[in-house]
Amino acid sequence: GGARGGSRASLPRAARNKNKRRGSSESNDGGYAESEDEDEEERVVVPKGKRGRAAGQVAMDLDEDNGGVDDAGDFGQAGDAEEEQAGAGDEGDRESEDDEDVIPGGRTRKQRRLDLARQQRTAEVEKILQYDPHKENGQGAFLVKFQGMSYRKAGWVPRNNLMQTRAQLSRNFLSKGVPIHPEEEDWLQAERIIQRRQLPPNRRPKGVGENSVHNFEYLVKWRGLEYGDATWERADDLRSDEAELITRYERFNTPPTPTQPIKFDAKTYQMPTFKNSRVLRDYQETAVRWMVSNYMANRNCMLGDEMGLGKTAQCIAVLESLRLVGGVQLPFLLVAPLTTLGHWQREIETWTDMNVVLYVGSAADRQICQKTEFYYPSASLPGGGRGGRRGHPLKFDALLISYETLLKEQSMLSSITFAAGVFDEAHKLKGATSSTRAAAQSLDLGWKLLLTGTPIQNHLGELWGILNVLDPEKYPSQEEFLDMFSGRSAALAEAANGTFAGDAAIKANAAGGG
Repeated sequence: GGARGGSRASLPRAARNKNKRRGSSESNDGGYAESEDEDEEERVVVPKGKRGRAAGQVAMDLDEDNGGVDDAGDFGQAGDAEEEQAGAGDEGDRESEDDEDVIPGGRTRKQRRLDLARQQRTAEVEKILQYDPHKENGQGAFLVKFQGMSYRKAGWVPRNNLMQTRAQLSRNFLSKGVPIHPEEEDWLQAERIIQRRQLPPNRRPKGVGENSVHNFEYLVKWRGLEYGDATWERADDLRSDEAELITRYERFNTPPTPTQPIKFDAKTYQMPTFKNSRVLRDYQETAVRWMVSNYMANRNCMLGDEMGLGKTAQCIAVLESLRLVGGVQLPFLLVAPLTTLGHWQREIETWTDMNVVLYVGSAADRQICQKTEFYYPSASLPGGGRGGRRGHPLKFDALLISYETLLKEQSMLSSITFAAGVFDEAHKLKGATSSTRAAAQSLDLGWKLLLTGTPIQNHLGELWGILNVLDPEKYPSQEEFLDMFSGRSAALAEAANGTFAGDAAIKANAAGGG
């Protein structure tokens, strides 16, 4: 399975253009994990079998009790000559690396090159990315991604070598393969660190402190890829501007001091300071205070503003107010259409310091996410709880899921206590007998906030479906609701007072939807 002759790929650094970012993907029924991007020509299709194998390896690594990786088992055993070559000139090499875009203080450049070549020699080729007929003196070479290694560590393998070891894969790519350019995706950008393990003594660099980041390997989730595609990287495999990911990982794995939530005046409290100098508009702040007042009154509510008025920002401001001003430590659940989850994640991370986890993908991806992102290490469990299962407090502040994941993970999600549940595009809950609605109602939510710009799409009965989710005692019967409010928008507005914000559109729709 190994491919000899690989060398590190000269891939350009990924463009940091937010417009290129894609949302996370979920598996379809056709045997592939696909991007949700609607542009078919740009869609990258990854065989599910290969992804399943990668996810399985990550899961096995997480299940291992010992934190180290055996050199001979994972990366092969370097000979004495190779070790001497790597060590030759280390001091001068280390001094010349100040301009390298890596976290400093770890291995020398030569040591990293040797380790990479050793990994590539013993790793199985996962997929072919590109073919260049001009490389290897005109003999040609394939750019390949290796199993268990990131796209950053892709390497060129001579055509003749790969044709001998992976003949069918090579022929298939030459006849009908579509080149993959990781630098045009976000796959070269480290998104977050989800786990770490200590290196065995024989793999640690010399002269570093016991608690140095260079004594660990970090499991990196890459932007635009699933949890099953995460790879183990050493600190000096990361770029200097990614050092904050290690700090962020350590912060999110330190349990907070348990506190009790407090009541506060929704009309007069000072808004929390948001990141990146973000501020709310006046009408948005008014809506935020209205929603917070509903939370304080234990009253579920719906924000019915039209598209473009900033429902996402207002919702985030509500949750941040509850967390920072009200001292709420139980996590928040946000349910939204799959194609909008990436936007939600970016907005939450832009406005706040919340630990937000995007829980999507295949069953294997979600299992890895649970193992790495849900619970604190057992050795660091605090006395108080944060809504976890079986007494295990949860690490995340906000969990982002799609409506499809809600159905798949209903049992697990209903076992967690959430401070609040937010449902974007809440008209998806309007069906009185739908399984999605039943799954939403099975959740343990302290408060519900529904977001929709179209509470009524066809008829007034759809509005009852949403109101029944918010307050089943006040709106128990659709038949009685229709008898009472059909053609009576003023009466409907009065009855729903306190439940809606942005209800001018609701009144207008109700008047014409009876």
